Amino acid sequence: MSKPMKSIEGETGAVPPIVGSAMKAPARSKTEIAITTAPASESVAWRQTIRELAPIIGVEGVRDLMKMRREEQALVAEREFNADMALTQAALKTVTRNKQNKQTGSNYADIAAIAAQAMPIVHQHGFAAITSEFQSQKPDHLGVALDVTHKGGHSKHYEFHIPWDGAGLKGNANKTPTHAYASTLAYGERYAKCKVFGIATQDDDGNSGSAAEPGGPITKEQAAKLKGL
Repeated sequence: MSKPMKSIEGETGAVPPIVGSAMKAPARSKTEIAITTAPASESVAWRQTIRELAPIIGVEGVRDLMKMRREEQALVAEREFNADMALTQAALKTVTRNKQNKQTGSNYADIAAIAAQAMPIVHQHGFAAITSEFQSQKPDHLGVALDVTHKGGHSKHYEFHIPWDGAGLKGNANKTPTHAYASTLAYGERYAKCKVFGIATQDDDGNSGSAAEPGGPITKEQAAKLKGL
């Protein structure tokens, strides 16, 4: 008769695992396997490194390491920003000019057309565009700013000085102050988005050329009209 197995010290009645036992472990789901086999996240590994090195390098050394890490993360985020910006511009299609400027007779794509046709592609690549205004130092100009943020953490700030849209071609006031402000701000917003993301616009028939932003180079048809005048 075999002797009873001794219990492990501090664990009364505990039984050691049986090596080579035919007993099967309970089946685990794929999710459980992924969780138990996944490597530690980067942030966890970083904190562990800091804990190990802190007694050796001291407070100043830890600060230097953290600064280096922030710089490295910023560089990676900037590269991701630039790479996704290139993909965004490659995927963007020309936006239809759906409105007409009655004063000049030219067509343009309003902010709704930009939002419907171009911005979904911008958003799909992890970008967000936030418009605001700032105090322009140019007389009779409205400062329109565009902050472009990216899912990777990098962002860029752009500023544009937009001439005040409160008068017609002859210089006569044609809008109320409120209307002029709204018109200038809307023009600045669509100009900024077209300029930053490289959004081109064209007429419905596609024969009038395209411009990289509102107010860009005139088309051949417009040049012919001017020459005729």
